[in-house]
Amino acid sequence: MPSTSVGRTRPAGPSANGDGGAVNGVRRTGFPLGAVVTVDFGVIQRETSARTQKSTNDPAEGPVRTCIGCRRRELAVDLLRVVAVDDGTGHRAVTVDGAKRLPGRGAWLHPDPKCLNDAVRRRAFGRALRITGSPDITAVIERFANTEALDTPGQENR
Repeated sequence: MPSTSVGRTRPAGPSANGDGGAVNGVRRTGFPLGAVVTVDFGVIQRETSARTQKSTNDPAEGPVRTCIGCRRRELAVDLLRVVAVDDGTGHRAVTVDGAKRLPGRGAWLHPDPKCLNDAVRRRAFGRALRITGSPDITAVIERFANTEALDTPGQENR
């Protein structure tokens, strides 16, 4: 008597009639009895993973980060890194990490005032830096103000 188990529809081993465990004239391999299967190994192609396909089509030029203002992904060299630092009174202040070397959790922001305004409006600094409460972002605002003053046309000759 064949063993019965959940989900099994055929006996575990070859049947007593010597057909190699065939059921209805078909072996467990899925091919009919007596069929000859030829495989051309030169034609078989393996699918490449998404990681391999991405790296072959667009070579990585460096780490990619997401701007907390506009949520677009850019290369890290094109974004400003901001970090929360303790200001000595128990509160956290957000400062721009120009060298990208300060310790702690960082967030990334385009050097564009629109992205800064979007990040402030969405309260993204607290979430991205995992800070409770409202962080002090005056250093970041001052950095953007200084950058805008340098970018104003006609100001470089004064």
